[in-house]
Amino acid sequence: MIDNFCLIGRRKRDRALGGRSPRPSTFRLVLAMLLGGWLSFSVAVSAAQAAYCRTVEGHEVCILDIHRSAKNYWEYRARVSVDGEARPMAVYDCRDRTLLRPDGTRVSFRNDITGDVVCRLFRR
Repeated sequence: MIDNFCLIGRRKRDRALGGRSPRPSTFRLVLAMLLGGWLSFSVAVSAAQAAYCRTVEGHEVCILDIHRSAKNYWEYRARVSVDGEARPMAVYDCRDRTLLRPDGTRVSFRNDITGDVVCRLFRR
């Protein structure tokens, strides 16, 4: 008897509100939680993807993407940009202080300003 009374009371209240329940539905709560989680994750990922930039000899050198070699811990594969101009992925050998360009040529760090920035990043 009490259950029927509660149902009747709820129906009258819903009709008075135009058929809408004053409480948000479970679907809306789940949707809001998923959107909130997605938004916070996307903000965290975008912050993690920020470039590491330093000024060297009047040039802005930014590391766009970097990966450490599992086999040779002194080698890094990195994409860098100098003064906003992106360079292709290259292998930086921090032990020999050389840079292996995609075309296969080796360049000393003395001739390329990006090598010191890449190798100093993980020296700390």
